[in-house]
Amino acid sequence: MAMTLTSEDAKDWSYKGEGGANIVLSYCGSTPFLVGKVLRVHKVSRGQTQSYIESKRLFSLSEQLIWGDIPQLSESTSKETAEKIYAVQVMGPLLDSKLIDGGVPIFVTREFLESVEKSIHTQRPHWRLHTTEVDLLSHSALLMSDHSVFSNGSLKDDVCIAVEIKPKCGFLPSSKFIAKQNAVKKFVTRFRMHQLLKFHLGEALLNFNLGRLEWFIWTVWLFQAWDLYRP
Repeated sequence: MAMTLTSEDAKDWSYKGEGGANIVLSYCGSTPFLVGKVLRVHKVSRGQTQSYIESKRLFSLSEQLIWGDIPQLSESTSKETAEKIYAVQVMGPLLDSKLIDGGVPIFVTREFLESVEKSIHTQRPHWRLHTTEVDLLSHSALLMSDHSVFSNGSLKDDVCIAVEIKPKCGFLPSSKFIAKQNAVKKFVTRFRMHQLLKFHLGEALLNFNLGRLEWFIWTVWLFQAWDLYRP
């Protein structure tokens, strides 16, 4: 991680989006090496005073046992390094190393993070803004290629669609260790319960009450209809 982003570099990064754990910034400067790149900046719950890494172990004892055969992963001391190693050494062999982008961890200063947080404040969704903020105590961020744009050739159509594949708990467990008071787990998937919780917490606008398979079928139908009826 030889590269370090400072407060002077903040003006070259714009808000692209965010998930539950990270804010994604898109590079809009002129440095050739960074053109076509995005930066994943770690978030914490609003008001949390300590970095995730400093406030708790990166991996629990159980997780260390699970990943014990990959020492670089189980012994990682930063979230960004662990994510890179997981992508390359765990997902790479399962999919194809050519399809994996582990990213590059780079140093970021507190001044850079503070400047970025101020500049993107009005662009963040209000419900994200009220619950999370940039982790100002983080010392690194993950630099990755922007896979929502094409690196070569030209895009003839006006619309570019990027798909993120995320594993979700959409199955029904049948373990004998599930207590009676938690029997709901046997007939309602964890994903569906989580979506309902997010709906009641105001973190989801609609509660479709759909499972992962139904969501997939509905999405495929939506894209087919859009392709058929678009002007």
